[in-house]
Amino acid sequence: MKNTKRYTFTFSIITLIIGLAGFLSFSLIGHNYLQSSKNSYSMIQKRNAEVRKNIIDTISNSLQRTSAHLTVLVHSQQDDDLFASKEIFTRMMWEMLLSDDKIASIYIADKFGDFFQARRTPDFVMRTIDRRVKKPVDEWAYKNNDFDTVRLEYKEATYDPRERTWFKEATSHKNYYWSEPYAFASTNEIGITVAYPFFNEDG
Repeated sequence: MKNTKRYTFTFSIITLIIGLAGFLSFSLIGHNYLQSSKNSYSMIQKRNAEVRKNIIDTISNSLQRTSAHLTVLVHSQQDDDLFASKEIFTRMMWEMLLSDDKIASIYIADKFGDFFQARRTPDFVMRTIDRRVKKPVDEWAYKNNDFDTVRLEYKEATYDPRERTWFKEATSHKNYYWSEPYAFASTNEIGITVAYPFFNEDG
C-alpha cells in the first residue's frame, strides 16, 4: 500500500510539475507571442506611417511643381484669344510635361471653350479645340519626343472644358482647385486634377 501511495504521490508531483512546467511554458510562449505581436504591430504601424509620409511628401512636391507650372502658364497669357499665343503655350506645356513624369497631362482653357492639352498616355498627344469656328473640331496631333507631329486625327468637338468640375471650381472660387483622387477616363489610372484660374482686368 505504501508503494502504491508513494507511487501515486510521486505521480501526482510529477504531474503537477509537468502541469506547472507546461503552464509556465505556455505562459512564456503566450507572453513572448503577445510581446512579439505588439512589437510587430508597432513596427508595422511605424513602417506604414513612414510610407504614408513618403507618399504625402512625394505628392506634395509634385503638386507644388505642378502648381508652379500652372502659375507660369496662365500668367503667360497676354491676349483674350488663346490661339493668338498657341505656339508659345503648346511648346511650354510640352516642356512641362516632359520635365515631370508624374504629370499625366497639362491643359489650358478659356471662357470661350477653346482648349489646349498636352498628354502623356497612352501616347504623346497635343490636343486642341478651336471654338472660334462654326463647326469646332477636336484635333489630336500625335507627337514624338522632339515635338514632331507623326500623325493627325480630327474628331467632333464634343468635349467642352467649361462644363468640367475643375473649370467650374477654379473659376468660381478664383483659387487653386485640387480634386479628390479618381480614375482618369482616358487611362483608368488613379490620379488628381489641379486647376488654377487666371482673370484679366475685365474679369
